[in-house]
Amino acid sequence: VGAAGAFMGVVGPMGAAISASSEYRVEMTRIGNTSELSREQSKLLGDDLLEQSVKFGVAADKLRGGLGEMVAGGIDPTVAINSVGSMANVIKAYNADAIEVGATNNALITNMGYTAQGLKRPWDILATSAAQGNFELKDMAKWLPTLGASVKALGSVGDEGTAVSGAFLQIAKRGAGSADEAANNYQNFLQKLSQGGTEKNAKGMGFSIRDTMLKAKKEGLDPVEAAVLKIKDITGGDQF
Repeated sequence: VGAAGAFMGVVGPMGAAISASSEYRVEMTRIGNTSELSREQSKLLGDDLLEQSVKFGVAADKLRGGLGEMVAGGIDPTVAINSVGSMANVIKAYNADAIEVGATNNALITNMGYTAQGLKRPWDILATSAAQGNFELKDMAKWLPTLGASVKALGSVGDEGTAVSGAFLQIAKRGAGSADEAANNYQNFLQKLSQGGTEKNAKGMGFSIRDTMLKAKKEGLDPVEAAVLKIKDITGGDQF
């Protein structure tokens, strides 16, 4: 019995490792199938992710989860793999949820105009903003995918748009009881900027939100920031 127990003590962990490895391969194949990759391409993708897992010191399953979220959001896996380095750094440095980081990467690529290779820059911008206030990076990772379409529609993109979103989320947090409430308030504000009723009210106060934002775009400024500053200048109040 002692020998059998000792044997199982060795086989048990090994069996678990083999099972985990098998599950990892199955999930990588599923990711490949989503994008119609061949079996060989899926294997190479999985091997690449394992290598990066060792390189950056983040569990392969976490990186696979983030990569899978990006693929589910329409990003080609052979493109998404280029974001793994920045993804790993965010997960490791801020204990961020891999799925949320993957979803945020999607928003940064699809809505904010970044490439998979260039995601370090926006994450640095967001991290800097998070360090200056109470809206934490993990909260940004949670909410930017939701806010992305709104800021894109208003033309608030790139480094400037990312910085503006980070800064205004901090401002919104000051008057909110939670990060979720702050993000909802900011989302509602973004949506109202493009509504006819808001434009009508603005004109009744002697200015046009639409014209303010168009002028900002032409001058290379962020349209959302321009609108916020104009509203604050006219009303003297807190737009959030």
